[in-house]
Amino acid sequence: MELVESIRHLKPARVLDADGTVAARLRTGSLVVDTDETAVGRYDLVVWMNPDGQAGAVRRWATITDAVLFAAPEADLPRWLEAFLDAGFVPDLSYRGPAVLLRRGTTLKKDVAALLAELLRLQAREEQAAALEHRIEFLHAIADDLARQTTSVVESRTWRILTGTGGLFLRRIRRKLTSQAFESVPAPGRYHRWIADYEKREVSADSGGPLVSVVAPDERTLASLRAQTYKKWEAVPSAAAGTGAYLLYPGPGDELSPDALARFAAAAESGAGLVYCDEDELDEHGVRMAPLFKPDWSPDLLLSQDYIGRAMIFRRDLARESAGTYEIALRAGDAGERIEHLAEVLYHRRGPREPAPREAIEQSLPGVSVEVGRAPGCWRVRYPIPPNLAVDIIVPSRDAALLDRCLNSVRANTGYTAYGITVIDNSKKGLEAVAVRHGARHLDWRKRPFNYSAMNNEAALGGTAPLLLFLNDDTTVIDPGWLEAMVELAVRPAVGVVGARLLYPGGTIQHAGVVIGIFGVCGHAFKGWPGDAPTYGNYGGVIRNVSAVTGACLMTRAEVFREAEGFDAGNFPVAYNDIDLCLRIQRRGRRVLYTPHASLYHHEALSKPWRLRRPSRAEVRAFQARWREYIADDPYYSPNLTRAAENYALRSRSCED
Repeated sequence: MELVESIRHLKPARVLDADGTVAARLRTGSLVVDTDETAVGRYDLVVWMNPDGQAGAVRRWATITDAVLFAAPEADLPRWLEAFLDAGFVPDLSYRGPAVLLRRGTTLKKDVAALLAELLRLQAREEQAAALEHRIEFLHAIADDLARQTTSVVESRTWRILTGTGGLFLRRIRRKLTSQAFESVPAPGRYHRWIADYEKREVSADSGGPLVSVVAPDERTLASLRAQTYKKWEAVPSAAAGTGAYLLYPGPGDELSPDALARFAAAAESGAGLVYCDEDELDEHGVRMAPLFKPDWSPDLLLSQDYIGRAMIFRRDLARESAGTYEIALRAGDAGERIEHLAEVLYHRRGPREPAPREAIEQSLPGVSVEVGRAPGCWRVRYPIPPNLAVDIIVPSRDAALLDRCLNSVRANTGYTAYGITVIDNSKKGLEAVAVRHGARHLDWRKRPFNYSAMNNEAALGGTAPLLLFLNDDTTVIDPGWLEAMVELAVRPAVGVVGARLLYPGGTIQHAGVVIGIFGVCGHAFKGWPGDAPTYGNYGGVIRNVSAVTGACLMTRAEVFREAEGFDAGNFPVAYNDIDLCLRIQRRGRRVLYTPHASLYHHEALSKPWRLRRPSRAEVRAFQARWREYIADDPYYSPNLTRAAENYALRSRSCED
């Protein structure tokens, strides 16, 4: 295809011919063609056939267009393509004309882009191979489309050019993608793209509401207050000096978005005693960075760290004496106040977040002990355990070697001694000998259909222990304190389920809680994340509220399990039974908690027969029908984060919208 013809085939309305190569031949009909000397405004396409050696031009193109048609000597291509990649341009692999067409953002279809990122992550960590099977239901829908696009890509001239450079540019793309996979703080460029894509809410007008007393604002904060659309606020030197029904305690230099008080006031008018929002940080130049997208009200996360911070307003009567914002948030939770979360970045912080004061937790919860947590600046709250509280560890198995390894690790690495073991035998040859060797109760499930829910229900009903721990036989214990860490949380009346931190044998995270809605069903938080690295918001390293945890290591009280009528053996015989149980228990008013202080290795899905290692279509449909409101909005996961991956990355139009 000739160059001019290929440009017309792209159907641009405005073209900038950067070096005068095609301007004369293109100026026909309604097509506007400018040269570099007459360039003004934005263009649908920049044609650049003779680069002058200045990489700065690439950054200029990024400000005026989202598409560049580019050519350069083959030896120079890797250098130029890296410059385009740094500016956000990626080759359009579907383009089959002369030169190379680059676009800002990927032009692969969104589902293929999500698949590519997932495959790169799995390839970098071989121990995650089993996780791919859990995606098969998700991948089936795009497999045919992927095959067609792959054929088109490898036959394209652009692909031949890229592979002809020795793969240097492709390796650079891979490094770029894998470096983005695990970011505890999103890169500024990605956050600014998120702002451009999603932060387009209408500015709320002042529609009446409570007077807000803003305590001790400095000049920067005052400037942002004067820009508020909501005018019912007052700046006061202290809480006592104000008359507002609600208070705001900003930090030095902190700023509010123009509609922040209007959004706060609307939530307060609906009856909330405390309203908090998402926040980010301002650098020394006032540029926004490091967004913190928060979950809805999470009382146990608040005990681990002050995730709310100063980005909140609260009713005046909650601010007794000289309490700080953290104490006020604890007090609101203890008093059963209605606490609202606005999933919008309305507060811009200068400087680091303040750690939660240890003494405030101790005063709020008499009788507990507070220890330094696993994550930096976080706490671990320890709860008393009644003496000799028994746990029944229930282990389904079909493999003698797996079972023996699992039970050996339990007996050798468990400091909490008040436990017994029940082995559910669904093997072919029998596991009685292994059960006897470990002093375990033996439940014979041989010659019966594999139904994870039914077999665990029967085992649970046959025991007498007040606590039940459902444990996969493909797990091994890492930390001797694992069982005690789960028991001390499970005994609390407000708690219904506790889940553990599970790692792949290579040390990467397999499970740190479950997020509902990822991949259209659910996914594991921080799956594949390096186990020793900080996670987004430190959420993977603290005790926190979640919607569900995996049944590979799940503890609940026997009374809670019976009240919920156990696992749903009819709808979920193999998959999603653990998630469904958690959601049903949570719907009854009890919390589901994740703790990083119970750590085990997990060889994912080895407990199941091969033919049952992926969810059936019936189970997928049943889960989606029953829990559609959680799939649409998991209260413990921000809608501003991706649902196309498990790494807490920012939501992206290129992958999911």
